[in-house]
Amino acid sequence: MFDNLFNSYNFRSPNFRRKMYILAQGISRYNISKKAVLNETICFPKISEQKQIGKLIKLMNSLLSLQHRKMELENQTSKAIYNYLFDKNKPFYFKDNKTKKVFLKELGTTYSGLSGKNKTDFGHGKAKYITYLNVNKNTIANHNLLDLIEIDKKQNEVLNGDILFTISSETPEEVGLASLWPYDDTNIYLNSFCFGFRPNSKINNLWLAYELRSLKIRKNMYKLAQGISRYNLSKKSVLNLQVDVPSDAEQNFDSKFVKLINIQTKFLSNERNELLLLKKFLLQNLFI
Repeated sequence: MFDNLFNSYNFRSPNFRRKMYILAQGISRYNISKKAVLNETICFPKISEQKQIGKLIKLMNSLLSLQHRKMELENQTSKAIYNYLFDKNKPFYFKDNKTKKVFLKELGTTYSGLSGKNKTDFGHGKAKYITYLNVNKNTIANHNLLDLIEIDKKQNEVLNGDILFTISSETPEEVGLASLWPYDDTNIYLNSFCFGFRPNSKINNLWLAYELRSLKIRKNMYKLAQGISRYNLSKKSVLNLQVDVPSDAEQNFDSKFVKLINIQTKFLSNERNELLLLKKFLLQNLFI
């Protein structure tokens, strides 16, 4: 006797899929014969065990589906709160009406990324540099997304509190994305497709990083991108952007609130990854 639910998962299991890869024949297009598939041997446990395994995998799929939906709702809520907090017209009880418009050039100075390097300079050395993808994807830079390079005192070193900008991209939507570097490491450089901004003591660096990723700033940043097949940004144009700077108290509140939201989102993502690993383990060990 065979349980249909068990079979449906069995034929999708990693072990059965490996058998199918071996049977595939072709060059630009791969095919398998029905005869070859029918001649494959499969181990089936007793029917009661088949039913238990099928129900277990079905439960895992249901949990993953619910977790995915939960993450979607969390992301929608986080995005709405984020845009709400960084809207200059927000009707929020904490707002104290001390917001003022400030040019970015009044808040700090810029420096360039790596220069004078070729491909043989990368991938080795006692120094590290922050990759373009790291800046592009993270409002707070990922400490693990670094590559090796030799120590070079002629290069600009990235310091704790610096904000990094993408300066070049294939799409205007990815130009001018900001990322905060909140770490105390030494001999850290910046890739050549980004530039650094070092805020002065007048501003909360974390708040500024979130502000520079807000919808209203991103809309203004798109307009500064120039090019056709590849879009570029000038540091001067970025420095001439105006930022709505609230009081110190409001900066602290907004940045801490968004940071808590991001921690919750990351927690849900980690939960989903653990469920995926558990499902993978079950599929590899229950269907042999």
